[in-house]
Amino acid sequence: MTTLTLNPIATADPSPRVELVVSAVDGGVSTVTVLQLSSEGQVVVRNGRRISAAGGAFLVDYEVPLGVPVEYRLEQFNGAGTSLGFTSPVSTQVDIPIGMVVIQDPLAPANAVMLRAERSFAETTGFKRSLQLYPSGNDTIALMGERGLLDSVNLSVIAEADDDQTTLDAILAEGTLLVRTMPPMPVPRALHVVIDSPRRVPFDAHWGGQVSVYQLEGSQVSMLPLDIIVPVVTWQRVIDAYPTWTALMAAHATWLDLIKNPPPEV
Repeated sequence: MTTLTLNPIATADPSPRVELVVSAVDGGVSTVTVLQLSSEGQVVVRNGRRISAAGGAFLVDYEVPLGVPVEYRLEQFNGAGTSLGFTSPVSTQVDIPIGMVVIQDPLAPANAVMLRAERSFAETTGFKRSLQLYPSGNDTIALMGERGLLDSVNLSVIAEADDDQTTLDAILAEGTLLVRTMPPMPVPRALHVVIDSPRRVPFDAHWGGQVSVYQLEGSQVSMLPLDIIVPVVTWQRVIDAYPTWTALMAAHATWLDLIKNPPPEV
């Protein structure tokens, strides 16, 4: 029976995540799609669509919603691409301190930072829809479009160290960002946003301090359907650690073992 094992990790190295290991793959199963289900709905884990299951598989979900139960299951496919059904769901939960905010580039998961929420974070939330009013005698008719996602959400955070500010600046220079918080913060647990005008306000620079408040306002967008562009572990790290194939094979008997236990950065 195909088995899915979960390893939840709450530390910011680079960000809270869940490691997923697929093993004991049923005969006839060629590929699997990894599904994540929570109060946020069901999504395919990034990089988890129709991955090879031969000999097992390993995947990291860097976008697990925080502070809520999350289920994972596999849809199994044979070599012809026909679905063979789903595995039983396996659940876990990843918690971080309340009041902390994880901001990351979903397409480059190593580009992530965990910061304290500023007091005004998510103090108000609202939606936007197109609306036209047409007076007609004593009546007024409203023509409305569909309600959109969250609009103009205050996402201000406090960065207390230079390294955190450097990382956050790099993240804000990209396009769609992922913001994750714990309940009861009144925003989605996995909030994909775009931020057009970030502002950094140094708090104590005049006295030699490093604390800055980042005044951020974001608009919610749909989750990007792309795979990860910049992986956390690169092939260059493997080359640096194992200069020859002999050294690599001596350390890792299988590719699965290598991706589950990558070498440290040198």
